[in-house]
Amino acid sequence: MAKQVLADDPENVKVLIALGYEGVGASTQARNETFNNEAASYALKAIQLIESGKTPDTWAPFKNKED
Repeated sequence: MAKQVLADDPENVKVLIALGYEGVGASTQARNETFNNEAASYALKAIQLIESGKTPDTWAPFKNKED
């Protein structure tokens, strides 16, 4: 479902953050490294968009941009 959202809106920062965060969680908590490269790509894209001034409507699961 998230990939479909990104297909429709490739600069959806909220979805990119969530995918990067969940990929890291799967890798560290469940020891599932299957999505490491994909998660890193999503996180990098989110970082680039944030640095260019684009922000999500909410930073969840984080408190703010610095978290």
